[in-house]
Amino acid sequence: MTTLVIAKYNEDISWLKKYEEEGYKIKVYDKSPSGDIPNIGREAETFARYIVEHYDTLSEYTVFLQGNPFDHGDICINPVANCATYVSGKGHTEPNGMYGQPVKEHYENILGKKWEFPYIVFTPGAQHTVHKNCILQHSYEFWKRLHTMLNKESDYNKYEEDVINPWTMERLWGHVFKI
Repeated sequence: MTTLVIAKYNEDISWLKKYEEEGYKIKVYDKSPSGDIPNIGREAETFARYIVEHYDTLSEYTVFLQGNPFDHGDICINPVANCATYVSGKGHTEPNGMYGQPVKEHYENILGKKWEFPYIVFTPGAQHTVHKNCILQHSYEFWKRLHTMLNKESDYNKYEEDVINPWTMERLWGHVFKI
């Protein structure tokens, strides 16, 4: 079974009908002004929220998407990977620290590993197809902490040990899922 997790903010999500008809499970988190959860942390908070809420009942594959995933290119929902794959095209390369984001510091804080990369590869929009083993490689406590860090207002360029902004997290999902 595959679940599509959608972080929605005012987008038209009628495109999901095709996937419902194909038998995918769909969970939409609506962060619109009249939605069901506050608009904090963008899609990063939404994806971490889903993992925390469903940690013990994950589908074989989870596809994390924005309300309009096509803004970042064509999407390919094809759960065939052993772990995680990019949904919206190939990963995007960007030097560490571009736009002043504290990527290195958060990588080391979240994953407890030394940063040793000359650049980062990520998918714009943080859209991934993830096998449940890529999520379960981290404890529930890991995901709860990450969700708490994403569920706070943050300064885009400032490193705070207990807060992470969604644009920095967009660059780290591949490392968290071990793509």
